[in-house]
Amino acid sequence: MINNIIDRKISIAFIFIILLIYKCASGQFSYPNPDIRTESMKETVYYLTTINPSRSYNHLDSIKKSVCYISQKFIEYGLEPKEQTFVVLDKTYVNILTSVGPLEGSRLIIGAHYDVYGNQPGADDNASAIAGLLEIARFAKNHETELPYKIEFAAYALEEPPFFGTMHMGSYIHAEFLHNNNVNVKV
Repeated sequence: MINNIIDRKISIAFIFIILLIYKCASGQFSYPNPDIRTESMKETVYYLTTINPSRSYNHLDSIKKSVCYISQKFIEYGLEPKEQTFVVLDKTYVNILTSVGPLEGSRLIIGAHYDVYGNQPGADDNASAIAGLLEIARFAKNHETELPYKIEFAAYALEEPPFFGTMHMGSYIHAEFLHNNNVNVKV
C-alpha cells in the first residue's frame, strides 16, 4: 500500500515538475527530454518516511535528520543551501533555502515542507513534495542559463498543527523575511 501511495505521489510531483519548468522557461523552450529522476524521488520519499520517530515538531532529532538530508541533496546538485533558523517554544527550527538563476530581478518561490503531524510517515504533501522540490531544483540547476528569473527553493519546518495557520509556520517566517527585505517575488 505504501508503495502505491508513493508511486501516485511521485507521478503527481512529476507532472508538477514538467508544468513548472515549462512555465519558468521562455516560450522558445523545447522539452524533448525532461531528464526526471523518479528513482531519486522515490529514495527521498522512502528516506523521509522511514525516519523514526516521526518528523513532528517535538522530535528535534528527526527534524535535524530531515534538514541534513535535504541540505546534502542540494549540495549534491551543485546548490548552496542556507539555513533560515527561527525559535518557537524555546526550540530552534530550520527552513532550508537555495536558489538558481539570475542574481537580479524578480524570483519565483517554490516551497515544500518536511515536517509531519503526529506520529505518521508523512508521505503525502510532506515527503513527496520535498522529493518534487529536490528534483525541480536539480533540473533547474542543470538548465540555469535558460531561466528568465531566479527560482528560490524552500524546504519549510512547522507547517503542520499545532503551528499551521500561525505566524510560527516556516513559510510565514520566510514570507515575512522576503516582505521585510522588499524582495520582488513573482506571483
